[in-house]
Amino acid sequence: MKLLGAFAERAPNRVFLSIVLGALAGAGYALIIPLVLDAIDPAKDKFAKVSPDIAIFMSWQISNYRYALMFAGVCTFILVARTLSQVILTRISMDVTTDLRTRMYRRISRAPIADLERVGMPRLIASITSDIPVIIAGARLLPELLTNAVTLAGMLGFLLYLNSSVFWFVLGCIFFG
Repeated sequence: MKLLGAFAERAPNRVFLSIVLGALAGAGYALIIPLVLDAIDPAKDKFAKVSPDIAIFMSWQISNYRYALMFAGVCTFILVARTLSQVILTRISMDVTTDLRTRMYRRISRAPIADLERVGMPRLIASITSDIPVIIAGARLLPELLTNAVTLAGMLGFLLYLNSSVFWFVLGCIFFG
């Protein structure tokens, strides 16, 4: 949690924005399935009859252009939200990486020579070049993890709405797995 604190300390508003955009992208993912199911609902029988709601787009006939526009809008929103979330967090992670490396260099330069010789030069170089990027990469997964959690919660909520017995079965399988 100290590393997340370093991210939040460096740019708290941008980290919050990144997390919110990730959560909104997850909600968009959860919205796609009900949108598609509503568009192809056989009870509405929209595809069986010719409707005046036909639009032509690049020589394609689109019978439910309102649903197509909503689907394209949700997909575009997901793309933009996830991209912005990742770009914001990548920029913050570059700043935090620089700060961590600078602190590490200062600690090494202040350390007594005997301690540095005991640790060894290969371990010092490995900690600077490989350990810090791995730590930062782990912290950058937070928005993606939140996006996936919100998507899972949305899909499980929709499944509960559709059929509660299947929901409990799937939840049991998730916990068992």
